[in-house]
Amino acid sequence: MTANELGNVLPLSGVRVIDLTTTIAGPSATRLLADFGAEVIKVESETHLDTSRLSSPYANGVQGVNSSGYFSAYNAGKRSISLNLSSDAAIEVLALLVAASDVLVESFAPGVMERRGLTDERLRSWNPSLIIAHHSLQGQTGPRSRQRGYGQLASAMTGWFDITGESGQDPVGPYSAFTDFVAWPILAASVVLALEERDLRGIAATIDHSHVESSAYFAAPELVSAQLGSPPLRDGNAESYAWPSDTFPCAGEDQWCAITVADEGCWLALCTVLGDEQLSADPRYHSLAGRLAHREELGRAISSLTSKIQSRELESRLREAGISAGRVYRAQDLFVDDQLAFRRVFRQVDHPVLGSHAVVSPAYSLSGVESGPVKGFPLLGADTEHICTEILQLSAEVLASFAERGAFE
Repeated sequence: MTANELGNVLPLSGVRVIDLTTTIAGPSATRLLADFGAEVIKVESETHLDTSRLSSPYANGVQGVNSSGYFSAYNAGKRSISLNLSSDAAIEVLALLVAASDVLVESFAPGVMERRGLTDERLRSWNPSLIIAHHSLQGQTGPRSRQRGYGQLASAMTGWFDITGESGQDPVGPYSAFTDFVAWPILAASVVLALEERDLRGIAATIDHSHVESSAYFAAPELVSAQLGSPPLRDGNAESYAWPSDTFPCAGEDQWCAITVADEGCWLALCTVLGDEQLSADPRYHSLAGRLAHREELGRAISSLTSKIQSRELESRLREAGISAGRVYRAQDLFVDDQLAFRRVFRQVDHPVLGSHAVVSPAYSLSGVESGPVKGFPLLGADTEHICTEILQLSAEVLASFAERGAFE
C-alpha cells in the first residue's frame, strides 16, 4: 500500500485504475475510487476528449480543455495520459499500462472496444488479473444494448419523466441527466466488490453495468405501485401520505421553503406558527383526507401567509415547532451552510487554470481515514511523461518512438 499526497494510507491505496469513461456516471465512480486512495489514470486525447472538458462553466468564462469547472467536479484527484487509441502505437502503450494496473473502467457504447481490438480476452492476455468494468446505457447484451444515450434518455426509459411534472401537464423530467447522478455509486460499488472477490477467491471479474437498470432500482416504489394496480401519477410535489407537502413562497424575491406536515399535531403546530386560528379551527382540514380534498384552496391560504415571512426565519420557527421544513437553497447558499461546513463537504483544491476552488467530498466518512480529493483535476495529458517513464519504465528513446508513431496525439 502507498500513501496519498497527504501521507495517508487509504483503503484503496496501491490500486491502479485505468479510466476510459466520459461525462458524469463513469468519471464519478472512478473519482470516488481516487478519493479513497486508488491511482486513477484517465486515458484521453485531443482526438477523443471527455465531452465534459468542454462543458461550462469555465475559468474566466473562456472555454478550453483545461478550464471546465464541470469537468473538475468529476475528475479531481486523477492523473491524465494522452493516448490516441486509434493509433496502433497507443494500443501498445495501453497494453503496458494494463499489465501494470488492477482495474479498467470504460463507458464506450457496446462494440466500440471490440472494434478497436480491445476485447476482454485481449485485455486479459496482457493482465490475467485485470478487473474489467463495462458501463453503458443498457448493458452489453440484449436487443437494445447497442443504443447510445445519456442520462436524459435513461430518465425517460426508467419512468422518471413520466412522474415528474405538474398534474395534467407535460412531463418535464428531473434536473439535467438525472440518472447519471444515481447510477454511478452502483458502478463504484461493483468495482470495490470485484476487488474484494479477487483478493478472496483469485477471480478477476468482468462487470456489466447498465445505466438504465441502476436507475430503475431507484424507481422501486413506483414499480411496486404499478404492480399493485395504482400506477403513479404526475402530480408536482404532492404526496399522498402528507399534506401540506410542497414548496411555499416566502418574503423576498424568489424565496421558498419546503414544508411537510406529517400528522395532525404538526398541522396544528403549522397553523400556530403561521398565526392563523381560522385554519386550525376549520374542520375540513382536521384530517389528511380533508386537507388533500381541499389541497389547492389550502395551498393558496398557506402561501399567502408564508409569503410574509423570510425563508430563514420560517425554516427556524417551523423546525422549533417540530415540523419538517427547509428553505430552498441556491448553489451559492451551500458554501456558507454551517452543517455542510462542519462536515467538510467542500474541499478546496488547487488547479493551474481554475485556481483554488471547491469540489464536493465523498458523502460519507470512515473513522481514521482522511479521504480525498487532495488535488484538482489533471490538465489534458499532463501526466503522460510521468506515467510512461515512472510507471511503465520506458526509456527516452522508446518514448520518442511512440510519440513519432502518433501514440500521444
